[in-house]
Parts: sequence; structure tokens; C-alpha cells
Amino acid sequence: MYTLGMIAPTPFFSDRGCHVRIYGQLKALRKLGNRIVFCTYHLGKDMPEVESRRIPWIPWYTKTSAGPSVHKFYLDALLFLTSARAFRSSPPDILHAFLHEGGFIADAYRRFKKVPLVVDLQGGLTDELRAHNFFSGSKTLYRFFRFLEEASIKNADAVLASSEMVAGIVRESGMVDPERVHLVPDGVDTTLFATGKSKKELREMFGLPAGRPIVVYVGLLTQYQGTDILLRVAARLKGASSDPYFLIVGFPDVERYEQQARDMGISDRVRFTGRVAYREEVPLYLAASDVAVSPKISRSEANLKLLDYMAAGLPTVVFDSRVNRDCLGEDGVYADFGDEKSFAAKLGEVLNDTRGSRELGQRLRNRAGEKFSWDAIAEKIMKIYTHVLQATTGVLLSHAFLDLLAEVTILPEIV
Repeated sequence: MYTLGMIAPTPFFSDRGCHVRIYGQLKALRKLGNRIVFCTYHLGKDMPEVESRRIPWIPWYTKTSAGPSVHKFYLDALLFLTSARAFRSSPPDILHAFLHEGGFIADAYRRFKKVPLVVDLQGGLTDELRAHNFFSGSKTLYRFFRFLEEASIKNADAVLASSEMVAGIVRESGMVDPERVHLVPDGVDTTLFATGKSKKELREMFGLPAGRPIVVYVGLLTQYQGTDILLRVAARLKGASSDPYFLIVGFPDVERYEQQARDMGISDRVRFTGRVAYREEVPLYLAASDVAVSPKISRSEANLKLLDYMAAGLPTVVFDSRVNRDCLGEDGVYADFGDEKSFAAKLGEVLNDTRGSRELGQRLRNRAGEKFSWDAIAEKIMKIYTHVLQATTGVLLSHAFLDLLAEVTILPEIV
């Protein structure tokens, strides 16, 4: 087994998809006997079985939601120093960096200590920044972040891509040798969603309507996650025979979206929970629901919430994208990408086919257990670690030998 130096430039743990992926890998790799030195930001919730080495406290930075921030430049500099200090006392066999920023930090560390590097990606850096409208049309900013994106992975010994879509983008970009790119999908702890409580009991607990189908969304409330689209879909289905009730679980900007629902005349058919505990509450809200939705409008970024929906056995309506198809397979319900009218129509079809939707949900639950267990994913990562170590050991020994020769000036012309 190995000592893993992990770098996560994010406020871990917050209740969102990227962190669920990180935590799932951490737990499963630790279960296999690996020692993990985990370095992250100052913010976030401490999780069981994870000993976090955090950067110094920054009182004015409190952002835990996803998305870019200019503050990240100095936060990542602090994370580099924190990681270097942590790895000095616990030298890693392998560096495992999450996100492009983590790859950039880890590669900087490798300039001082030659350690194999694995970078774990859930999407493209420039694609994500564009989805958050960070460039504002500036070609200079785009070129700068494109340079950082390339620098973050070009020296990686392996790149772990969360979907075929992401793997294809990285391979085709020319930023790294395509043979170094490996598909390592997101995973899910299926046991977490066996709540042992009936739908009726849970609806009474949460004060949800007993006789109406409940459409659930779990995740961040942002434009690129499709929250605005979801509210417009709810408005389109107002007065439909199925009479759906929308349960929206997540944050931030809850007050703004509640006001938006009031302005649209649908506040009586939409419930916003605000931020909830992922492991303790999300499984219960899903178990109380009938249909899950994710109107996310990013084509390349991972969509980890879909695995939770699958594990809960919920039929799932999404926009048609390669990322979503990689996850849901033939059992997803796909609307035309970005088309809210199509999304509302597909959701209406599922709501009107109670028996068929239950069968869809059961097939998705089976798919989650068969293809996306964290134990299976950890075994795959371990094989990649072993391959990387075998491939790099000879190179590192060769460099060390040449360094020795240079010191004794036996082969000055080579070095």
C-alpha cells in the first residue's frame, strides 16, 4: 500500500458533488490500507476518517459554493506551502491532486521533490469558467486560464477523468499524452440510500403533500445548474393533470429563488429547503420523492447528483449530454439540451406513467450498484497507481544515476 499526498483546492467538505467524489475516493482508498495526507482550504466540515491539513485561517474568505474567485490565487499559494510542509514530515509515494488547480500546485511541488503525479478532473477549467461567465468576453483572460489549464496536467503521469466526455476533451486537447488519460467515474455509496423509512412516513416528517407526485432537485442553486430553468418548468406544469410538487434541496441564493417563485405565481407548489447535511438528510428527501431532475446546462462538467438519484431508485429527467448519458445510460429520460419546453414535456411524460417510471427507477438503482460502487472505483485507481509507479521508477532512477555521474564528472557531456 502507499502513502498518498492529496491536494484539494476547495473548502472540503461542503455538501456538493465534487466533494462527494473526493470523500468517496478517500474512504475507499483508505479502506484498502493506504495512508492519506490530505491538504485543503481552511473552510469546510471535518469528515470521519479524514485527517485534513488546512491552510491558515482567512477570516474574510467564507465562500463554500462552487465557482471561480480571484481570492483563489493566494489561497492556492498557501495550499502549496501547507502541502509542502505536510509532505516534508510524511513523504508521499504518489501525489493525487484534485481539479486543475490541484494539478498546478502538485506540479510545482514536484519541481522540488520528484514524485509521480495523478490529477483527478471533473471537467475542463476554461469550460467551467465560461459556464460561470468569468471571462466576460475577454480573450486575454481566456488565453491566460487556458495556459493554466494546460500547465496543470501536461506533466501528469496519469489523468483521471470522471466521464467519457471529460476524457475525450483531455485526449483531444493535446495537453497530455492520450495514453495517460483514464476513465474513473464518480461513485456512490448505495447503502446510504437505504433509509428504512416509508415514503408516507418521510412526507409526514417533512410536511410534504401526501397525494401529489414530488419532483426533487438536489444541488447548488445557480444559473448553470439550471435552477432558473427548473422554476420555469414548474410554471409550465402548473395546472397539469399530474399536479406535481417541486422539492428543491440546496443553496445558495435561496431567498432570491423563493422571490422568483413568488413572482411567477408558483410559490405554493415549490419548497426550498436551503442547505442540508448530505449524508444525513439528502437520502431522506430523495426517498420521499417520486421523480428526480437535473437541468444542468454544462456539457462537460460532471453531474454527480445523478448517482444519488440512481441509488435512491428515482427515474431521472436531464438534458441530453454525453456526461449525463455516461451516467444514466439507456434508462435516463433526455430532453433536448437547454430546451425548457422539451424538459417540461419529458417530465410530464414520466409523471403520467407511474408504473413505467417505477421500473426506470429500479433499473437505475441496479445500474448504480453494478457500475458505480466506490470499492470498485478504488481498485481501479490502485491499478493506475501501480502502473504509474512502475513506469516512473525507471525514469527516476535514471535521473538519480545521471545526477550522481554529474557530481563525479564522469559524463559531463551527457548532463
